[in-house]
Amino acid sequence: MKLLFDTNMFIASEDISDDGIHVHANVATKVAESAARDGHQLFLLHDTIHDLERDENRDRAAARRLQLRKYSRLEPIPSPPELATRAGYAVPLSPNDAVDLAMLAAVESDAVELLVTEPPWVSWRLHVLETRMEPCRKRSHQGSRPRVATAS
Repeated sequence: MKLLFDTNMFIASEDISDDGIHVHANVATKVAESAARDGHQLFLLHDTIHDLERDENRDRAAARRLQLRKYSRLEPIPSPPELATRAGYAVPLSPNDAVDLAMLAAVESDAVELLVTEPPWVSWRLHVLETRMEPCRKRSHQGSRPRVATAS
């Protein structure tokens, strides 16, 4: 199975610093460990990688580049022109909405089977993303099975 880690899951699984361990590191690393053990692939979206590489802290950016090597990269998936409208996004898209839309396009196109998010993902954002997935589920040949999961 191909699993897409969102930016928050990547940070939770990799963010160990002098300040301590990320509050969701245990859950995120368990998901990564289970995926590896069970033969699933973890992907990061091209947009997520680009976002992480723009970090203005040079030391952290260099560390992130090393951490990113462990993940398969999902190249940009062309978003159907009507996807933003179907998913209820206003145009022009904010940077966060653009990444969310790219995740929706990856799931809808079956480039990945499941989008995995950090618990508790900002609840309004998770609700919005799940709601926006509904038109995608209805069009999918796989019926309405959940395609967004919160790791716990």
